[in-house]
Amino acid sequence: MSLWGFFYFALISGVLGGLLCIRFPSRSLIWACIIFCLGLARTEFSQYQHDQWREDFGSANDQVLSLRVRVLTDAKQVGSGMSCEVKEVLTHHRFRVYFPATLSSDRYRIGDELRLMGTYQSPGPARNPGAVDTLKLALRRGLVGDIRAQRVTRLEGVSMFRRFVRQVQDQMIAIHQQSLSKDHARMVLAMMIGDRVLSLSSETYERFRLAGLTHILVVSGTQVSLFLAAMLCVMDWLRCSAWIRWPILVFSGMFFYVLTGGGASILRAVLLVLLSKAVHELYRRVHSLDALCLVGLIMAVVNPFYWVDVGAQLSFLATGSLLCLAPLLSSQLSRYLPLVLAQYMALSVAPFMLTAPVLAYHFHEASLMSVLSNFLLLFWVQCLLIWVIFVTMMGLISLSFSDALSGITSGALDLFEGMVTLCSDWGRALGFLMAKHAWLTWLLILLFGMSWGLVLGGISGSIWVLIVCCLAHGGLNLARVLMPPELSVWVLDVGQGESILIRLPDRRVILIDTGPRYYSGNTAVNRVLIPALRALGIRQIDMLIITHFDSDHVSGLSRLFSTVPVRYMFDNGLDLRLEPRVLADLAHFKGQRSSLVQSQRFSFEPDGELRVLFPRMGHAHVAHSNHNSLVMMLRFGQTRLLLMGDLEGGGERRLLEWGLDLRAQVLKVGHHGSKTSSISPFLDQVDPDYALISAGRRNRYSHPSDTVIKRLEARDIQVFRTDQHGALVLRSDLERWYVSGYQ
Repeated sequence: MSLWGFFYFALISGVLGGLLCIRFPSRSLIWACIIFCLGLARTEFSQYQHDQWREDFGSANDQVLSLRVRVLTDAKQVGSGMSCEVKEVLTHHRFRVYFPATLSSDRYRIGDELRLMGTYQSPGPARNPGAVDTLKLALRRGLVGDIRAQRVTRLEGVSMFRRFVRQVQDQMIAIHQQSLSKDHARMVLAMMIGDRVLSLSSETYERFRLAGLTHILVVSGTQVSLFLAAMLCVMDWLRCSAWIRWPILVFSGMFFYVLTGGGASILRAVLLVLLSKAVHELYRRVHSLDALCLVGLIMAVVNPFYWVDVGAQLSFLATGSLLCLAPLLSSQLSRYLPLVLAQYMALSVAPFMLTAPVLAYHFHEASLMSVLSNFLLLFWVQCLLIWVIFVTMMGLISLSFSDALSGITSGALDLFEGMVTLCSDWGRALGFLMAKHAWLTWLLILLFGMSWGLVLGGISGSIWVLIVCCLAHGGLNLARVLMPPELSVWVLDVGQGESILIRLPDRRVILIDTGPRYYSGNTAVNRVLIPALRALGIRQIDMLIITHFDSDHVSGLSRLFSTVPVRYMFDNGLDLRLEPRVLADLAHFKGQRSSLVQSQRFSFEPDGELRVLFPRMGHAHVAHSNHNSLVMMLRFGQTRLLLMGDLEGGGERRLLEWGLDLRAQVLKVGHHGSKTSSISPFLDQVDPDYALISAGRRNRYSHPSDTVIKRLEARDIQVFRTDQHGALVLRSDLERWYVSGYQ
């Protein structure tokens, strides 16, 4: 069967399956499987089509394109700029566009037509552990690539419907900005229409993340259900006939979809409410799971990439958990708890049980605090949401009404924010405890598994889960003892800067430098380092070493200290003229801070040490901080790695004059491979097999220097560069190094 034939066969099967879902609810599992097969087939076809589109743009990488596009999603804050998805008008190719700060003064919203000129960047694999794989993201979203905008011209052509939606959106923003504080207004708008309109501060978003409540800041089925239920109540009160009610209800769903910026979860919620209402009126009997399957069918036909979108997956899983898992869990808990408490607890726990594996897979974390936070705040959030919707509707009638009610709204938001802060403090404390005590992680896994055992098999199921978890824990500990010791090093791709992560055989972690601050205002700590730590399962940094305090080696320290426990911090003790931002970041460190000089060493088992070679006691170079950079030798058995920091030729000559043993199989080249480093006598003395260079792609300094590369190649030294290979991964088994690029 041809590809087209297979696609149409799957399409017809899926449509029939969806109709049979409604007609024969008792066989819904079979029809759900058919619909799932349709989704897979439709997605495979679309990915084949998407690959053809990418081939069309394969030769246009880093070239300037001029396109006429239509905006598909409301622009949202990314660093100091904005980002949104667009579709080319003629070919329907989809792109993700980044607007720098100079072009972000004007908001771009769904339906806008733009004449866009910018640099095209094709998607590629992840360059660091835990980083976003832009190639997979492009496949999930149906994107051909990214465009960094250079010039934008707004064109006419927005429909009357979209202009009406924008007027309502602007009026809603004005209502809350006038009557509430800036932070409260942003919080209310995030709860009502998503966080795309006005971005929350990073501190506020971090509190919600630690509390496991970020889903409150995203529009979901709760907001859709409340809005459409309110419309139904109004029409019932007015005694509208079905011929009037249904057009208004469909229009209201479309209106809310556009108002909130679109998205898979919103489309799922709108379709589910409308279909459930329609099928209920037609057949008077429909199972909610059947309606959910039919919604999945429609979304697969409209846009198959919804099936692989993480937001859509979480939305369907959360909804399915409330429809199927929560009743089962409630029936088990009601044997030991009052019925109301059992139902309330089931509503809090069930979504976590289904979404936690997906969150852990995609984001390398699943906040246990979300269970407790939802249990404590679920009812309060529902009441608060109903209240702010009521205040908004009154404000649309007259601003004086919303102003009169602003005192109550502010008080309720203050109380809510206080509870979120309390939960976030508990979440941070729980994360730090889990980092220091590994048995807590196993305890949480055990509780998660026993919850599933309770649902599926009662008490006996929980006992079996307990036995399996104990055996798994013992087996992993035995494997760790029997496996040969290994040292791992990651030279992270942080752009034009440096950050090196070392995991010792005893699982202790050393971090050398934290990378740069980017032009967008973001830092390497936030964009690269923290995702890498989560992906590698690192919960604590035992030693943080700052080679020197240049801005490309030290940034985002306060974010690091607030996210990951850091036990000890070391630096060269010579850079006294620090930037105010660095001084403010250092004030957040509550641990022990010391300085390093030559001959200091840290030993680890078996047969390993990290020894400081530079600078000497009393050495200080006031002209440039690069000349004060720490230089260290990492030895593990017969393998040696020389870490040069940003030391340049003058420092290399001094190391040669001191007569130190500099031989190493791997050299981390100094100062990003600039022409002022890696002099020939120094390379001859070190005599490495591999050279590692940390440099940013297309950096303005043209690092690494062609002269340095020629020196290395002339000595048959294999060169690995972060700008070409992504993060560099090194592993040692006491006898030799294994070096590779992450890509």
